[in-house]
Amino acid sequence: MASIVKNHFLLAVVAAVLLAATASRVTVTSLANTTTAISTSGRAAAAGVPARVANTTAAAAAPTVYDMLVKYGFPPGILPAGAQGYTLNPDDGSFQVTLPGDCVVDVQGYKLRYRSQIYGNVHAGSIDGLDGVSVKIAIVWVGIHDVEVDGGDITFHAGAISKSSPAGGFQTSPSCQ
Repeated sequence: MASIVKNHFLLAVVAAVLLAATASRVTVTSLANTTTAISTSGRAAAAGVPARVANTTAAAAAPTVYDMLVKYGFPPGILPAGAQGYTLNPDDGSFQVTLPGDCVVDVQGYKLRYRSQIYGNVHAGSIDGLDGVSVKIAIVWVGIHDVEVDGGDITFHAGAISKSSPAGGFQTSPSCQ
């Protein structure tokens, strides 16, 4: 316990130094699934006023990747259960999703393989430039590069092949095998 407190304190000190240098908000995630947010205004940092430290639960800080899929019009079940986190640039839609490891799932008669890191660009109703997701066709894995939602259907584009399915079949995230 003492080493966790010591490490937590060291992280706070490092973040405070970075904060003073950049006069912005810094977020550090600890091992206890909490977030330490250190913030101060630019004027306060310039005047040498210490940063304020507040602990909040990480889950309350941001929506999950599944929430973000729904926000962009996708059913949450296009990703397997257990995603550990994601980054999203709202300006250009670029994203990265982190899974605990590589994963294979069965969805509507197809085997889908997800890498531990998935990249792409998301916009309302479309994902393009997808990297890290593939479908098994016969004996070959083919990368899925685009996904579109139109009405009640979802269409996956893999190489020269496109397959549409009812989006309702993707409401629940499948478990990895």
